[in-house]
Amino acid sequence: MAFTPDRKGFYYTDSFAREIYLFDYNAEDGSLSNQRDFARFNESDGLPDGATPDAEGRLWSAIWDGSCVVRLLPDGGIDERILLPTRKASSLTFGGNDHTDIYITTAAGNTREADGDLAGSLFRVRATRPGVPEFFSRILLPNSNPG
Repeated sequence: MAFTPDRKGFYYTDSFAREIYLFDYNAEDGSLSNQRDFARFNESDGLPDGATPDAEGRLWSAIWDGSCVVRLLPDGGIDERILLPTRKASSLTFGGNDHTDIYITTAAGNTREADGDLAGSLFRVRATRPGVPEFFSRILLPNSNPG
């Protein structure tokens, strides 16, 4: 999950469908509406996983079985790719005083031979553009009680 910097949009990643959806988000009541496709990934790309926006409003996504994180354009196309020495990138966030450090989590399990010696590591990469602090929110799910 991730929000657009203006807090009017909400991204939801469905990894196994290989899609990222974009919804309209109402910050006042937490409701979501107007679901639409934002980005679609081929089987050879890997699975989109954790995501976060940067200060320019572009979405970054960790790619499970893709050995990378990607920065996506407004049309969902890939603008930038940061390669990793392990296959399973699971999530990412911006940090540091100026939000120009990208922290990337990866998974290991029992497959280090296939996924690389650094599988399960936390990586820090200097970003070419700053990110934004994480947004703490509430989401009103359909058929849920807002109380």
